Amino acid sequence: KLTIQNLASSDLVLNLKSEILAREGLPVAEQRQHAIALSEQIKAEEVPVVRRELVRTLAHFYVVESEAGLKTALEDSDPDIRSVACKAMGARPGQSARNALLKVVRSDEDTDVQSTALRALGNFDGQEVFDELKKALENRDPAVQYAGIQGLRTLTGQDWGEDPETWLAGLDGKDPEVIH
Repeated sequence: KLTIQNLASSDLVLNLKSEILAREGLPVAEQRQHAIALSEQIKAEEVPVVRRELVRTLAHFYVVESEAGLKTALEDSDPDIRSVACKAMGARPGQSARNALLKVVRSDEDTDVQSTALRALGNFDGQEVFDELKKALENRDPAVQYAGIQGLRTLTGQDWGEDPETWLAGLDGKDPEVIH
């Protein structure tokens, strides 16, 4: 349901997006204030489209205060919002983002969200990340398999085509026959 408050939220998003264009000049203290405000607004917002735009806006603030809002968005009831949050987490360095994405891959029931998280995981190092991406190649869903390939391509720098079996062979140290 669209209300005056929701319209004000939309205006807030637009105003913040214009501010972000000059983010390099925005002092860190102000970035933190905006991140806290956006995180609170994400929790309170009822309109999914506005929540999604709030998450997209929050993604531009690379301060620790933005993580609370992004983690809230990873558990949103709307899968599109969870996917946007996965993309944002994939652009952040650190264990917190990596662990949040691993949790999504392991627990989210929406394959589109899982796929977005798998692609984002390719930006992180570690055996746990490698294992989850490799495990995705054995999934029955071709979209999840392909997302695993995309994540592994980013992680390893290898390109063994689009066939999961070829990737599994390559990851197991065999010399896969690549057909492009």
